[in-house]
Formats: sequence, C-alpha cells, structure tokens
Amino acid sequence: MKHSHRGIGFLLCLALLLALCAPAGAENVLWLPASLETIEEEAFSGLQAVDQVVLPDSVKEIGSAAFAASSVKTVNFPDGITAIADDAFAGSALEKVRAKEGTYGYTWAQDRGYEIIREYPRLTWVQGTSPAPRDNEMVLAEMNRITRRKLGCEIEIIYMSNDEVAASIAAGEVYDMYFAGSWFNNFDQNVAAGVFADITEELQEVTPELYGTMPDTVWDLVKTDEGKLYGIPTKKDYAPMYFIAFDAQVAKDAGIEIPESIESLDELTPYLVALKAAMVEDPTLGDYPVVASNISGLNAGFESVQSAALIGVTCGGTQVQFMFDDETVMERYKTLHKWYEMGLVDTADKGDDYYSQRRHEISFVQAWPGYDYTPSNGYLTQITQYAGPYLNADDVKGSMVALSAALKDDPERLALCLKFLELVNTDREFRDMLAYGIPGYHFNYRDVKDEEGNTVGQVVIRTNTGKEGYTPWRFSQGSYLVNSLESNESSFDGTYPTPDVNQWEKYFAQTDAETTPVSQLSGFVFDASQFTEELAQIQAIKDEYMPGIKSGKDNPVLAVLEMHTKMQAAGLDRLIAEAQRQFNQHLGLGN
Repeated sequence: MKHSHRGIGFLLCLALLLALCAPAGAENVLWLPASLETIEEEAFSGLQAVDQVVLPDSVKEIGSAAFAASSVKTVNFPDGITAIADDAFAGSALEKVRAKEGTYGYTWAQDRGYEIIREYPRLTWVQGTSPAPRDNEMVLAEMNRITRRKLGCEIEIIYMSNDEVAASIAAGEVYDMYFAGSWFNNFDQNVAAGVFADITEELQEVTPELYGTMPDTVWDLVKTDEGKLYGIPTKKDYAPMYFIAFDAQVAKDAGIEIPESIESLDELTPYLVALKAAMVEDPTLGDYPVVASNISGLNAGFESVQSAALIGVTCGGTQVQFMFDDETVMERYKTLHKWYEMGLVDTADKGDDYYSQRRHEISFVQAWPGYDYTPSNGYLTQITQYAGPYLNADDVKGSMVALSAALKDDPERLALCLKFLELVNTDREFRDMLAYGIPGYHFNYRDVKDEEGNTVGQVVIRTNTGKEGYTPWRFSQGSYLVNSLESNESSFDGTYPTPDVNQWEKYFAQTDAETTPVSQLSGFVFDASQFTEELAQIQAIKDEYMPGIKSGKDNPVLAVLEMHTKMQAAGLDRLIAEAQRQFNQHLGLGN
C-alpha cells in the first residue's frame, strides 16, 4: 500500500513538528517520514517557514503543485524517484537541488535550470540493534551538515541485529564500516575470514590524532600475531575495575570514612557491622549487608587458563598457577568467611522478587571512578575500588570499529572512513550528536557547578523525546572521553551530589598508565585435549568444594587444602606443567 500526505490537518501537525525539531540557529528543515512514497498534488502548497525539505529514499512521485508558492529553497531528490510534476515547485523559493547524476531527479533539475548540489560520497556504517532508532534519519541529516562541511562526505548508519549482520556478510553485501566485538559480529572470526581491512599503515599515516587517543598498550592488545591492526577499539571501560557500592548515609551516621580505594576487603568489616545494626533497626534496608549470590569479582586480577581446573596467571604475569595460590584472591575468600562467621553473609536463595527491590546491602560491581549509583538505587550510594584496572584483549576487543576489506581497493575512500572515525573520536559536538541526537530536541546541556558556584563542566540530560526516539548503542560508537557525560534532573535537585564531570579523565588516567597490568594471555588458548579424564575428575572435585567456599560458609584455608590435595592426586600438577610449557612457547620463551 502506498503512503501519501496531503491536506490542511497534516500541515498544522507539520507546523508543530517544525517548531519542535528545528535546532537553535539552524535553518528550518522538514524531514518527511520514511514510509512516504507519493507526495500528492498541492500537499504542501503555500508552506512557509521551511528552508529545506529532506525526502526519504522511499519517495517515488511528487504531484502537481505539491510545493507551489512555498518557502522551500533546497530539496533532495532520492535516487529512486521516478516522477516529478513540471509545476511541483511553481512559484516557490526553490534554488538548489541535491541529486545524483544519472537519476531522474538530476535530469529534472538540470532541465529547469536549478543549481544542482554535487553529490557527496556517502559512507556506510553498520551498527548493532534493530530496528533503527525512530529519529535516525533526522539525526543523520544534522550530522551530515557537519560531515559535509568538515570532511566533504555524508554518513549513513544502518542498524542490524547480530543475525542480520552475519546474513549480510554471507550474502556478499559490503558496507564501509562495522561495529564488531567478541559477542557481536565476531571481530576475530571476521578478521580470519578476510572481511575486515588491514589498516596498520593507514591508521597512523592518515589519522595520527585518532591513533594518539589510546596508548600503544591498548593497540598492541588488538593486533594479530603478525602485528597487524584490523580495527579501532572503542575508548570506553575497556580495562575492568572492581568496586564495592555501599549506603553512604549509614557510613556517615556511623562515623566511618571509607576511602576511594582499599587494599583489603577486611577494611570494610567495621562498615558491614554498622550496616547490619542499621538493618536490625530499620528492616526496610534489607536483611544482610552481604548476600552470597550478589558477590562477584573475588577472583579479579586472576586470568583463567583452564577454568575447570582453577588454573591461570595473575594479570601481567607469566607463571601458571592454582588460583588460590594467588595471595590476593585467597585473602578475599578468607575475609568472606570471616564475614560469614560474624553473621554478615546470607547464603539463602532469595528469589527474583527480592532482587527487584532496592536493598541496601553492599554490591560488588564493575564500574569506574566517579560513577554514581545514587539515582538508580534511590539512596545515597558511594563506591570504593578494591581491584583493577586490568588490561586484556578480550575486554579491549569487546567493542571495535572495523573497515571493510573492499576498501583496500579504494584508498581514497578508506582514508575518508578513517577521517570520519577520527572526527567521531575527537570532536565533542559531533560525538554528542551521534550518541544523544539533536541538542535542544533530543537532549539538553546542563552546567555543573562546584560548591563555590563555579561552572566546572557540562552534562547531557535527555528529553522524553530523546529517550523515546533516539537511543543507539553509545558503547559501540566511539570515545567516552570526548563524549559528554549523561545525567538526569534528580542529580540537580539538591538531594544528591552533582555528577563528577571528570570521571572519565580519572578512569583513563589509571587504565592508560604505564603501571597498569597488561595481560600476557592475549591470543593464547590452552590445548588440554590430552587431559580429558583428569579434567573430568578435577571438575567433580571443584564442584564438591567451591559452592561452600564461594558462599563464605566453608573455611577456605581448610577447604582449599583438601580440594587442592585431591586435585593434585587427579593430575593437577601435570596439567599446570603442560599449560606452562604451551604458554612459554606462545610467549617465545621455549619450553
């Protein structure tokens, strides 16, 4: 069924749309809906206060006097348009037409003497999630104003599910740029299959500023064994850091000051005692300060080589060992058992309904310095770091942008793609638009002030229209450091502290430091195929002991000793020796 628009009622709605959509200082642009195929005769006759009309690719026909006597100065004709009435723009202010040479629209404009705006190269970028955000075309129109001015190109973002991307690649479809990772549009598999381009030389030659946004340690983690680069990591939370999130009001009332970072979990024990007392006094806070099923990250900093056998290496190290031989890991489990003995840990299965409530027990979370859980928790929440950061290939490659291998045959277009990605990762205005939409419509900027009333930065607050109409995957696009921080109005009503606008600077100051441990496991896969029988026995022993250890119920000193002894009898030491031999070979250290 064809979709068309005409009539006064529609024009009234249109006037409201224009008032809402026009960004401050921009010319008034009319974006017509993507489903539109035919613009009926006189549909927009006499339309005023509109400078430019953007027709969707779906439009095929424009009827008689459709824009007659209107204020429209510029219009784009889609490649697929097949019929435009001679008097479609009679008496209008039309001066310029954008159309591709060889199309019907180009010939129509040329025959009538209109100025034809040259076609800009249009780069295509496949992003995750489907369907596209409702206002995608509207935002692209505004972003292309910037790319045309700064780069002489346009950008088209195509949104696909993981299955759709896989089907597209299998069918031989080619786009210029792709979001890829370990969990979406698998980066390593596509590199191996020749789908993505080797950009090792071009990246530094064409876009040195883009290359300079991340340290060599990060680039090294995404290189192949041959030292080649096939993608650009997203500068986001790519180095895991682990925190305890806690009720700050309870700490304040108890006179306990918890530092921004701690060396040992045992430093939290006085706070847990105070929180337990507060819960007894006020049961709405919860039942226990620590809930066993809410604990994660106790193994942080220990990288698994063979998870069934609990063997691996300390991040940055090269010695394969039993997990509980890592002193930091063992100390955390000892502290957990201490908490259990003190009545601070609940091991019961609470059920889904329990976790849907905003309980005040401490949470073990992966976050970054300055992240504020207060608005989502509904009570004053602070976090303190107990582990990390750790740089490893899996996390860095979790969000990448890769270029099509076909671009190697078109060096000029490949360079233009890199220039576009440099813009994404270095230009705040463009990065914010890509992430949040059109300022003044999809979001607003809000000044953040210090205690003296001085402006220290800005945050983004989405409008309801933005929340409903434009919410792409920000984590798949580009740098968080250049992207304005998102917040909400509840952070400015005086109830909670204002957002920390420097949180990403703090995060990257740690993750990009030379002292940050960098995984040596990148690319290493332990071949344990000769240990099938041993692994089955070791797994059974692990399943027997680990539930009690992980809950804090069993004393890890005794339980780990028993578990370790049984695992050694089942062949654990031989497994470790073979893993070490293979790892040494991977590192080029011989046997």
